[in-house]
Amino acid sequence: MSVIEITPNGLTRKTYLELRSELRTEWIGIFGSAIDLSESSPDGHHIDVEATTISSVTELIQAVYANLTIDGCSGIWVDIFGSYRGITRLGAAYSFVNATFYGTSGTVVPAGTQIKVSGGSTYFVTDTDVTIGVDGSATVRATCALTGAYDVGAGAWVMVSSTPSVTVTVLTDGSIGRAVETDEAMKVRIKSAQINGLATVPAMLSYLQNNVSGNSGVSITENVEDMTDSAGRPPHSVEVTIKGGVDSDIASKILYCKPAGIEAYGTHVAAPGYPATDTNGDTHYVNWSVPDDAYAWLRITINEYSEELLPTDYVAQIKAAIVAWSATEWALGKDLIPQRVVVPIYNEVAGILFVTVLAGVSYSAGVEPTNFYSTRISVGSNYKLITDENKITVTLA
Repeated sequence: MSVIEITPNGLTRKTYLELRSELRTEWIGIFGSAIDLSESSPDGHHIDVEATTISSVTELIQAVYANLTIDGCSGIWVDIFGSYRGITRLGAAYSFVNATFYGTSGTVVPAGTQIKVSGGSTYFVTDTDVTIGVDGSATVRATCALTGAYDVGAGAWVMVSSTPSVTVTVLTDGSIGRAVETDEAMKVRIKSAQINGLATVPAMLSYLQNNVSGNSGVSITENVEDMTDSAGRPPHSVEVTIKGGVDSDIASKILYCKPAGIEAYGTHVAAPGYPATDTNGDTHYVNWSVPDDAYAWLRITINEYSEELLPTDYVAQIKAAIVAWSATEWALGKDLIPQRVVVPIYNEVAGILFVTVLAGVSYSAGVEPTNFYSTRISVGSNYKLITDENKITVTLA
């Protein structure tokens, strides 16, 4: 009696009722038709138990077989597939912002002060004490009370804790956290990971992008020469530039994937670097660089399309579409191409015939650039473009 069959089309197994029927047929063939196999008889009960046991084993085998493909697997099996590509499941991470407090010089805003985005309900808590300076302001990191993706947008924030005569705002977008990575999201990363050899730049880049929790951009530059390069990288070194993430996690991941004997150069931590421990328990020092923000300012001019209805709130819709699109489109070190900005406008807002885009880039928050261009604007590899609705103007021609 064959209970499982593997064919070119997959695995098939017999059901409990099929097993039970075949067992009864076999028993009658051995012991004769006079044998009592009713459910209440000892022999009949024995057959039912045996059929249940065999059925449970075949169900287990079928479940294991189903998890032998990346599309069919789930749970721990996804983690096993990920390990083959050097990918681990991303754990939960906290959202955080750099909160700027305003008030009387010398006022202490204590660690644990609660703030929230205006109209929001989720609290962010300051990590450390901070004292308002002579300019009437002080900036400190505030971490969300819960793990997961929460609003970290620049703009209007309010105090929740009671600190006399102190107000708060967030000047630049913070870092968005995440819940524990789902099976489906991890499968997408596993399928898209490109590993082209051990300890190569593409392999390191893929590994760090996929395994440093909370990162929003990674770039890698190597110096293969026998002398320090123009950017200050030592001979035979590699510089990882990464935005977001936790220092201890970044250090351990860089140590894990970098080539042996190659210095992990960077400017993020003072010499000798950040300590990371290898599998033997030995301490090594690694470093990396943190990119600066480059601020994109956009001047949008549109012409109305008479055959469609231009919404009355078209300005707000255009700004929101650009901000959402740019968050994923502008990767670390990616140049600003003004013509591409028309993509989210046409995709999200009806009633538009023509779109003209002029763009400028500044490297100081709140400082509008002097010149605007319709052509590509180069952005250094250590910068990540960001924008917000205050940096976008929309004009109806």
